[in-house]
Amino acid sequence: HPATNGVRTNRGGWMAAVVSGVVVVAGGVAAGLVSARARREHPCTAGAYAPRDAADRDPLTRRLRQGYAGMEIVVWLDDTDRLLVGGLRDFTDPGAELERLILRPLADRIATLDGRVYADSPAPFRLVIAIDEPDPQRLERAYERLEIQLAGHPDVFTRCLDGVVRTGPVTVLLTGEHVPRLALAGAAERRTFADGTFADLGPWGAPPTVAPLLSEPWSQRFDWDGRREMPADERNALHRLVAAAHAEGRQVHFADLPERGWRVREAFWCELAAAGVDLITTTRPRALANFLRGYGKPAPALATVAHPRPVRRTVAVPVQTSVHRPARRAGGRPATVPVQVGTSARHRVSRSGGAARVGTQ
Repeated sequence: HPATNGVRTNRGGWMAAVVSGVVVVAGGVAAGLVSARARREHPCTAGAYAPRDAADRDPLTRRLRQGYAGMEIVVWLDDTDRLLVGGLRDFTDPGAELERLILRPLADRIATLDGRVYADSPAPFRLVIAIDEPDPQRLERAYERLEIQLAGHPDVFTRCLDGVVRTGPVTVLLTGEHVPRLALAGAAERRTFADGTFADLGPWGAPPTVAPLLSEPWSQRFDWDGRREMPADERNALHRLVAAAHAEGRQVHFADLPERGWRVREAFWCELAAAGVDLITTTRPRALANFLRGYGKPAPALATVAHPRPVRRTVAVPVQTSVHRPARRAGGRPATVPVQVGTSARHRVSRSGGAARVGTQ
């Protein structure tokens, strides 16, 4: 009947509209939950160090939300003597000033968190800055501008006064090939330090008051790629370097570590944690936090076993299995003897024992 069909058509349209509304509302709620989760701040991961990202327009907010203990940025000096963040010189964003994008937000955050960058961590946050100015005069002017801007926040940044370091919530370190070390060493008061290398160890290098952090790419000193057992000589060299740096009051940071696959990544983390490395460059801070949480703090001493004993387990089989040399009954007839199947332990990695014994196996 036409009237009945019209009622059914209207009812169907009404139901379709209700279902569509429910889907839209559910989608909005799901998007809101995802957005809230993305904005949620994670606890500080003490060993996580964020690599530089010149294209990131808001690097500090994302790094703090992910719980990084340190980060690296690039700054450069424009024609009006402004320090801008990022390596995109063709895009001069007026909002990319160092003071507005990094320094002032850090100062506001520290004021609200009772003198800390993270409420759950009293350790200073490492802000590593690479000044992209190869010209010596522009580099010197950029360094002077940086010191002036840091001095505008007296209770935020670590400073060195007459050779005595007074630690603040944030420690600023200069990195790159053109770090003005002479200017750092000769300044009576400064709020910047140098990101050194292992060549600074000993009396012939920069003192810890100038270079409190030693950073090097992993491949610059080691050949191990995480796919086999780490050679004993490289492992011993790693432990000696870290111990020598810690004895001088310095921290150690390694960059350019492989991020894929996860077995290689965790093999590296095992060795670095066992050696006591302070900072590890990674793009997966949550995975590093979970690893360090399971590994234990402090990291256990390195322990390896030359000849691991096999682990034996009994396997239930539907029939009896005879050995090659069967036992004899009293009457001389061979008897079947149940056996146990053994599995070798050489392919197992135990974090509680120290570093990875067999790399990725």
